[in-house]
Amino acid sequence: MERVVETSSLHIGHARDVSVDVKVSNTNTDDNNNNNNNNNSVLHVQVRSYQRKANNLLEQVKTNRVQSRLVTQKVEELLLQFLSEYDNNILSDGPLALELLNTALSNCSSQKNERLVPRLFSLTCQVMIRSDYRNTSVATINEVHRQLWRLLNGYEQYFATNDIQYNTHHVNDACSYYIRHIVYDANKKRRKLDYRKNKQINQLIDRLAKLYRNPSVPLMTNPYIDDSVIMLLCNQRKPREAYELLRKRVEKKKTSLPSSSSKDLLPPEPLVSSFTSIINGYAKISQPENALRVVEWMLSAQNETTVVPPPNVSCFNALLHAYAMAGGNDAGFKAEQTLEWMEQICDETEQHLDTMPDDISYNICINAWARSNHPDAPIRAEDLLRRIISLGEAGMCSNSNQVGPSEEAFTAVMNTWVNCISNNNNNNLRKKVDNQEVTDRVTIILDLMERISEEDSDRLTLSVIPYTVLIKAWEKTAQQRRGLERQKCGDKILQVVQRMRAKGVAPTTEVYNSVLTALEEIAAINAVFYFLELEQQYCDGTIQLNTRTFNCGLNAIAALNRPDAVEKATDILKRMFKYCESDRSILPETFTFNIILKVLSRSESHIPDAAARADDLLSEMDSMPSVTPDFISYVTCIIAWGRSHEKDKMKRVTNLLQKYISSLDERNHQDGNDNKSSIAVFNAVLSVCHHNLSPELRVDSLETAQVTMTELRKVKGTADQITYSSFFRVVKEGSPVDRPPTTLFLNLIEKELIRCTSDGYITRDILTAVYQVASTTVFTNLVGQNEDPRTFSIPKAWSRNV
Repeated sequence: MERVVETSSLHIGHARDVSVDVKVSNTNTDDNNNNNNNNNSVLHVQVRSYQRKANNLLEQVKTNRVQSRLVTQKVEELLLQFLSEYDNNILSDGPLALELLNTALSNCSSQKNERLVPRLFSLTCQVMIRSDYRNTSVATINEVHRQLWRLLNGYEQYFATNDIQYNTHHVNDACSYYIRHIVYDANKKRRKLDYRKNKQINQLIDRLAKLYRNPSVPLMTNPYIDDSVIMLLCNQRKPREAYELLRKRVEKKKTSLPSSSSKDLLPPEPLVSSFTSIINGYAKISQPENALRVVEWMLSAQNETTVVPPPNVSCFNALLHAYAMAGGNDAGFKAEQTLEWMEQICDETEQHLDTMPDDISYNICINAWARSNHPDAPIRAEDLLRRIISLGEAGMCSNSNQVGPSEEAFTAVMNTWVNCISNNNNNNLRKKVDNQEVTDRVTIILDLMERISEEDSDRLTLSVIPYTVLIKAWEKTAQQRRGLERQKCGDKILQVVQRMRAKGVAPTTEVYNSVLTALEEIAAINAVFYFLELEQQYCDGTIQLNTRTFNCGLNAIAALNRPDAVEKATDILKRMFKYCESDRSILPETFTFNIILKVLSRSESHIPDAAARADDLLSEMDSMPSVTPDFISYVTCIIAWGRSHEKDKMKRVTNLLQKYISSLDERNHQDGNDNKSSIAVFNAVLSVCHHNLSPELRVDSLETAQVTMTELRKVKGTADQITYSSFFRVVKEGSPVDRPPTTLFLNLIEKELIRCTSDGYITRDILTAVYQVASTTVFTNLVGQNEDPRTFSIPKAWSRNV
């Protein structure tokens, strides 16, 4: 039995090591499946091979053709086969592994003395997770949690009585694998764990902690479970708590005394990954100084007899990331100093620590410069890039791989130059950078990238990303140009697409969208023509487009604002519906309809019924299952009515406001903003009221403004400066001179002035409006004194938010 256990331990260690690369391996398998039918058939046989063996064993157990004492060993062998062929795992492997586990448990003559049981739980949980690794479902995670909880609650039944190390290895291995998988997935998506998963993990950790403290339970903590808890804390943006936990573990290890009777015979030695997680945790909350403190602690501990591991290149990369995330003018300098520090440590220390900067180190350092606002950022980033190229040509290596330029490094430097254009208005810049100069530098970097790729395609491959950056650079250059020079920038952008094709890089849909966006900024007519060319190629089946492409084309048509814009925009919408019958990537969305609504709102001068057509389109959106009008839809339609010449337009505007209010709860959930989106609709109505104060519409506009403010308070909306300014302008310019306002209207003015004072939006124009409309007595009661608003000294608290 002892020989079997030792062999199994080696297998599970191997399984844990390869689990990190499972996604890459699965991807490779998929590629092979797509490219080679013979491989597909072989893989199919392999999958069925271990499933067939598992089903045969289950059948033998049912018919009593296998001895009970051998079932656990045979189940262990099958589970190991599942894991060794993890590339081919399928969803059905999880339930099958669980069935094998239950079969083994039911056939143990004495589970308490069966050492393999904790190991079987560990292997089963790994198979369940790996069988659904690409998209681990909630059901799978919940089932794994149930099995781990079953193991911990049944420790008296399942743990090996006299083997604390064996229990510790497999129990903690299973729990840490489960925790690390969930946390790693959340980190990859740059999200915190959701409430349910966080609760499940903490329940498991609390249960483990109780078992560790119980001297009668043959179980103790190990580095992997500590590392998992640290990862969890850092995911929850609690690196300080993770740091304190690690400190305690180190002190516990340093002060522990070996004792054969002690449960703490082997206190955990912290892993270097625990330190790296904490450094990354401080990076997430932009505290590079604390990240540096962790690295300094690791280095200083090397002069002592301690269990603190030496820092490696991953620790320093995490520190570099902390500087990059924090940003600021000195981010690039600190990152470069860290690179020099890494080289110095590697060269000078007797241990020759693994701290030599690698590709990732240089990329992060370049990113630190890109995120800084320092005027020398693009030059310093480019110098780093050329340093990487020189190291690659010289064959320099870190302990992990050869240092050489990557696409990420080139793209980061190009983006740093482009960001320099955006920062031209920054007063910190010593010199204003000419956009043409920036575009030339970006082009030179791309030239260098193409040359290296031609010399050694394995060393550097080209993609669409750097070409997209060059397109963005020409777009920004065009913003400084006028006339013919501006048009030339558009030609340069089209030449970038041709350059891509010449280098064997096929433009993607995103590239076409970037070109359309840039051309629209330069000359909308050129964007329209280019869009029509793309649409023809799409119809020919030579390229792929999506909804955003058509939205770009519609935006260009809207920017032209020509008499036939409505007809052309609606024709495109009809074609989109036709295309999406066979291609759902071109399904019209809310933004698509909003562009057409915008076109209609601008077309009142040559299309008399434009507002009515916008209203109909809004109703059509409301009736469609795939599209829901948002606040922009309502604002645009309200503006369309405000520009119309219909006599009942204020009534139509009021109806639109009521329609929006009736669906406000659903709208707030969709927009994700309960006040800003809502207040925009109310402000649009008040703006329409202000621009329609002609004698024949004055009464309707005043009534609509009154209804708008009343409804705003009913829905508990928070007014802003635009709200108060628009409302009181309507009050000032719309109130008839020959007729005093009604008591109801005066009460509304009084309430809104009080709210405006409380919110800090009082201006001299607002006071003047109230002074002209209200009686002297009312104004005195509201303001506190009877003084001309033109000379009245407004308290700072009243206008603090203006």
